[in-house]
Amino acid sequence: MPSLLLQGISAALISNIIFGELLGIESLANSSKSMKSAVGTGVAVILVMIFASAITWGANFLLHLIHSEFLQTFVFIVAVAGFVQLCKVLFSRKLPNVSKLINGHFTPLMVNSAILGVALFNIGQFSPPEGSGGFVYAMVNGVSAGVGFFIAVVILAGVRERLELCGDIPKAFRGVPIAMISAALIAVAFFGFAG
Repeated sequence: MPSLLLQGISAALISNIIFGELLGIESLANSSKSMKSAVGTGVAVILVMIFASAITWGANFLLHLIHSEFLQTFVFIVAVAGFVQLCKVLFSRKLPNVSKLINGHFTPLMVNSAILGVALFNIGQFSPPEGSGGFVYAMVNGVSAGVGFFIAVVILAGVRERLELCGDIPKAFRGVPIAMISAALIAVAFFGFAG
């Protein structure tokens, strides 16, 4: 149990998917424009990472059975994109209020490098042929990486909202440039968790 807790803390804070592994950067600038957008994207990423970890674990097991490991990346991309599309359809039909809140956040997740990166990391570290730990460790890593993404995006959205109130930012640094500078400074702070 303590090793699961340490794995979760490590994935969320120490090896943060955005600031430590530099995955998911493509959605960082757009999803951190406002706190509402950051929370919606963060919740969507957590949901997709949980199920992507499970789906890709099963897909990897099937690929090992038929000795087709070379198809791993392609199958994972198709599985994640298919799951995201399925979520969009189910939410729009069954939960229209929730769909309005997070619908715009699901489409960029189909090609988000953080989700594919966590799926590949889970297989490399915790799959029986290559690593040890098993399905439970892969799921804890997937959930924790999603929580780490959520934390990173919400912190950056808070910083960006505070910077919007500050009127003395040079014109050349407004928008994405100051967001990337802020993300770099936050990444330095996250490296402090590593000790």
